[in-house]
Amino acid sequence: MSKTVTTDPAVKTGTVEVTMPPTGSELDVTVTAWLKHPGEHVEDQEPICVVGWGDAAAEIASPARGVLRMVTLAAGEKVSVGTTLAVVDLGIATIGTRRFAHDPSDRGAR
Repeated sequence: MSKTVTTDPAVKTGTVEVTMPPTGSELDVTVTAWLKHPGEHVEDQEPICVVGWGDAAAEIASPARGVLRMVTLAAGEKVSVGTTLAVVDLGIATIGTRRFAHDPSDRGAR
């Protein structure tokens, strides 16, 4: 999985590609289901899709915490080892957790 991050280790921004790992099988591998969809938050090592070959299946996990930016294949499509399955955006992983001074949901807001 390739990662693109800033040089400041305190700030995690950029994207991470989720790639198809080797299965150890010579059979065709197919994306059978997406467990997460673009725009949804994902945790590090959270399963985002299921792939299958023959009678076997495996979950593919996100390599980082963030927001699923895009998927590159639809369920039912064949996938090769090393193919990018999805892209996770690291830069917007915590946007929804910040409180702003004028947030009406803040109990102290007037």
